[in-house]
Amino acid sequence: MRRHSAGSTITKREFEANAFAMAAMIKEHDYDLRNMTKYQICDYFGLDYFWSRFI
Repeated sequence: MRRHSAGSTITKREFEANAFAMAAMIKEHDYDLRNMTKYQICDYFGLDYFWSRFI
């Protein structure tokens, strides 16, 4: 299954790198994020909701 962003394909490697980066950010701020939804976490970091699929 291919994933798309702004008309371009996201490679599996890039998807995994993005997921790893989001996991690292979440782990660092775990005490603040435990009771938040994916979308609240995106708001917390000032990210677009596009990034919620990597959480």
